[in-house]
Amino acid sequence: MKSKIEKLMLGFSLLPLSLSAVAYDKADERIIDQHMQIVVDSIKAKQIAPIMALMPPQIFVVIGERFDMDTATLKTHMIQTADDTFKDMATAKLSYRYDLGKAKVYQSTTGREYVIFPTTFTMDDITINSHVVAIQDKMDDVNKWYIVRIESPAQIEFIKQAYPDITDIQIPE
Repeated sequence: MKSKIEKLMLGFSLLPLSLSAVAYDKADERIIDQHMQIVVDSIKAKQIAPIMALMPPQIFVVIGERFDMDTATLKTHMIQTADDTFKDMATAKLSYRYDLGKAKVYQSTTGREYVIFPTTFTMDDITINSHVVAIQDKMDDVNKWYIVRIESPAQIEFIKQAYPDITDIQIPE
């Protein structure tokens, strides 16, 4: 039978494990909220480049490999395609909403946090509900968050290839 002190010491030794699962905090939420506000503003302004700047660099590498393009060429092509699409929608009224209040925090096999939350895109009278995943990338002890929309299995596969430690990610129902 373990003494109270042994149980207390065991509890303290397990504390870092339990804290890592809930390390996502209000500061992280503020960063993601700021990123998403850039998305909202960029969609209203019909500009894609600011949104692409918030996406993980690894995603561009994976997509570029899939289509046999270097990252710079891929980004240029994506921006041109989006700009052409926005020109075709010159008179359309666009809006974008997100709900961090419904965010679910997950942790990868290496402890990387990722957060999935619902979004709504509206163009005139058409509404598309989907989700965004915000992925934590710690560099030089700084929490960097990237965002990626997820609504198809192909997007999930790109994320899994870019982040092999994120194994259980799924499109929410």
